[in-house]
Amino acid sequence: MRRNSVVVYLSADVDHLLERTAKDTKRPLLQTDNPRERMQELLAFREPLYQEVADFMVNTGNRTVKAVIKEILAQIPIKCSPH
Repeated sequence: MRRNSVVVYLSADVDHLLERTAKDTKRPLLQTDNPRERMQELLAFREPLYQEVADFMVNTGNRTVKAVIKEILAQIPIKCSPH
């Protein structure tokens, strides 16, 4: 992925992720008695992988889509410039 593109890791904390996915029944991994615990497990496993392949990370938290896009666009020229 990194050879031909820019990889952006859109991160959020567990509270925000649970809020965003609370009503989504199409996420079988979160259909448990304790979705918070499961989300924490998934993040503990996945986050190192996401960080490894990402050119940069943007925390989405309580931010608007417009603010996240603005940050991504500001970072892309920096990360795409020749080394």
